[in-house]
Amino acid sequence: MKQIMTSLLMVVAMAGASCTGNAQNKNGGNASVNDTTIVVPKDSVPQNAEDSICNNPDVRPKYDTKGSVTFLLDFLNKNLHYPEEAVKKELQGTVIVQMVVEKDGTPTHFEVIREVDPLLDNEALRVAKLLPKFVPAQKDGKPVRCIFNFSVPYRL
Repeated sequence: MKQIMTSLLMVVAMAGASCTGNAQNKNGGNASVNDTTIVVPKDSVPQNAEDSICNNPDVRPKYDTKGSVTFLLDFLNKNLHYPEEAVKKELQGTVIVQMVVEKDGTPTHFEVIREVDPLLDNEALRVAKLLPKFVPAQKDGKPVRCIFNFSVPYRL
């Protein structure tokens, strides 16, 4: 199991995280965290002029640590579990979780935008909901709401 988690975290490090991304949600299609278009179901994120989502912040959300990516990897290492049933079924793939990082850094509005299997999807979502506050994204020196995607690859 340790080998599985090590493999998992190495791929997470390579996949990285993105503040913006193009992803087709549960209706299918490939997702890419490097494109500039964001697909967010309109009913999942309330919007008005005050609460609009910034698609191109000057500063992306991050963790206030020496290595923000390292923090995320350590967090996943401590909290993510490869479900036993998924191992038995030999399920593999990359789940992409999308969320909104609010102006105060709180992660909200969690959604799996690239599904693999409910066993893996639910675990990735569970861990995403445990994430602590970020240092929020900024535009013109002010905190803004921002979409944040991250990949959770499962490899046996």
